[in-house]
Amino acid sequence: MFSADGNLVVLDGMTRKQVWSSNASIPASAMNATTAVLMDSGNLRLVFVQDILWQSFHHPSDTLLPGMKLSLNKITGQQSRLTSWAALDDPQPGMFSAGIDPKVPLQLIIWKGNATYWRSAVQFGKEVKRYFRNQSGGFLSYNFDANEIDLTFGVSDSSLKLRVVLSPAGSTTTRHRLSLSLSLSLSLSLMRAPIYTQMNGAITIRLKTGSIGRSISEAIRNFSLRGGKNDPELPLFSLRSLAAATNNFSEANKLGEGGFGPVYKGILIANEEVAIKRLSKKSGQGHEEFMNELKLIAKLQHTNLVRLLGCCIEDEEMILIYEYMPNRSLDKFLFDSSERTKLDWRTRFRIIEGVAQGVLYIHKYSRLKIIHRDLKASNVLLDETMKPKISDFGMAKIFGMDQTEANTNRVVGTYGYMSPEYALYGHFSEKLDVFSFGVLLLEIVSGKRHSAFHRFEDPLTLAGWAWRLWKEGREIEVIDELLRETCQLDEALRSFLS
Repeated sequence: MFSADGNLVVLDGMTRKQVWSSNASIPASAMNATTAVLMDSGNLRLVFVQDILWQSFHHPSDTLLPGMKLSLNKITGQQSRLTSWAALDDPQPGMFSAGIDPKVPLQLIIWKGNATYWRSAVQFGKEVKRYFRNQSGGFLSYNFDANEIDLTFGVSDSSLKLRVVLSPAGSTTTRHRLSLSLSLSLSLSLMRAPIYTQMNGAITIRLKTGSIGRSISEAIRNFSLRGGKNDPELPLFSLRSLAAATNNFSEANKLGEGGFGPVYKGILIANEEVAIKRLSKKSGQGHEEFMNELKLIAKLQHTNLVRLLGCCIEDEEMILIYEYMPNRSLDKFLFDSSERTKLDWRTRFRIIEGVAQGVLYIHKYSRLKIIHRDLKASNVLLDETMKPKISDFGMAKIFGMDQTEANTNRVVGTYGYMSPEYALYGHFSEKLDVFSFGVLLLEIVSGKRHSAFHRFEDPLTLAGWAWRLWKEGREIEVIDELLRETCQLDEALRSFLS
């Protein structure tokens, strides 16, 4: 579970006393906003947005997985070591440890207590790679510079599933069956567990040889990372169940496609309709945006934000499952001449109010202060009653509660909805979403798409066009001609003039 300061902690099941903590330095802005992420490699990370605050690969137990390393800081003398179990069925620290010799740095040592039990041959060169004699395909790679020496375990072929284990008898072995031992429980809420064992407070998830990504996804499916009845977390779905829900992702079930990838309508076993967004391998948005949306929207709960129901991370697939919105996105109504007639003034005004409430929530009242950065008509979804819900948080940024602005070298979003200071210089704040909301409001009132004004001969923006009409005393022409005879004129004018 998570402590009040955002660290991962393990509690005694009986006394509820803390017995372990990740003990990471958590910035004030990240408290109550950290997330635990289990990578395909087996590395468990404590993250805040994109910052890694702590990771299990830097704190080895008795096992090295591919990519893990043992380090020795030559300045401070601090080093990471493998520590054996007390016995094969007892994960308490044993009498053996392994690491880099601080006196003869390019040498691996196994200690029994404080005494040297075994030492390797001394290695020479700045980068040395030594393969295991059993022809398993595993190797140890030494790298060093002026400050640090690293001993990294690797494999010659990424399809090999190997690990190095320091046994309770003091020997190191390479094994083909991957046994992923998590030294902290994360208060896993168990739903089904033939692969789960618990010994003296340590949790072990045993995975079969095969795709690590698939196995890890299956191992943690239906587990709750935070646990507790009052803190439900995101369920993981299997790829098989989502394929069944969408008739194998058929074109007939396809609702549309965006920068992230295609979106399908699905029906789960409980007859629940859902929208399934599948990351395309050709997508410009990748793993970073997927994880960003997964972490952010899972923590947000508001009637005007689309609800994330779960996700699937399996093999190379990354999929998000949302509540189904039968009326799809706002742009499908606003910019289609046959559909626009369904948007009377009262409906449009409710949509404006709902989007405003959603933006106010993420800026001021949510657990996290969030700048959406891509607020536009296609990212406003409509339920069966035409209630609006803001979607697509892949580009969003978390702000500290006292933070007012930030800069970025990577400008993302949609031109026309971007404030000038963001589009030109990368400066952004809450004002960016407010600017985008203003453009969206004008689109809703006028029924005109912002891009319709990007003409060379008259380079006006939608806002510039509305401003010109107001200066000329023709502001009523901003209102969609379909509404002018039926809307409450004062209210419609006030919506974009006040």
